[in-house]
Amino acid sequence: MLSLPCASWCSCLCCVSPVNLTLAESGYYKSSDGLGTPSGECGYGEFGRTVNRGLVATVSDRLYRNGTGCGACYKVRCTIPKLCSKDGVTVVATDEGKKNVGTDFILSPKGFTKLALPDRASELKKYGVVDIEYQRQAMGELESNAYGALWDITDPPRGPLTLRIQVMSRNGVKNWFIAKDVLPTFWDQGNVYDSGFQLP
Repeated sequence: MLSLPCASWCSCLCCVSPVNLTLAESGYYKSSDGLGTPSGECGYGEFGRTVNRGLVATVSDRLYRNGTGCGACYKVRCTIPKLCSKDGVTVVATDEGKKNVGTDFILSPKGFTKLALPDRASELKKYGVVDIEYQRQAMGELESNAYGALWDITDPPRGPLTLRIQVMSRNGVKNWFIAKDVLPTFWDQGNVYDSGFQLP
């Protein structure tokens, strides 16, 4: 089964290969419930608080890419051996961090806590900002049905594949949007393909 992401949600079952890791820094923002923020630049509203169980991130301009980076999944691990879990955390980009000076990620409190070994989260939080390594991840498959902008397709055709999406506004006006060649001719299941396509 192939999951074709169009833009919004991630349920990644991930392992991180040492290839293509990016070194950066991450901090966390304050939130009374530990979840995401409903006022993120990606425009997810209340969904932005709870998507991916609240494991979300504000990302740098470089990853936000004028909004086309919204909904991207990243596997993030901190690099302090005595405090950090080797598993790290998988987060979804839901906001742009215009003030992320020197950091690629500002994680939700719940996401930042998941970076730590069991019972070491409070100690890790004292650092405020930590060195990390991260990697973009493919969106995973959902248990049995699609959610939001994720479709599960059995026996998909070979590429290149073009998506044609009909969107209906609140006042009933229908518009068609076409994302040409979203998947290349030789696409492979599990890889990440970013079309840069974003609904207005």
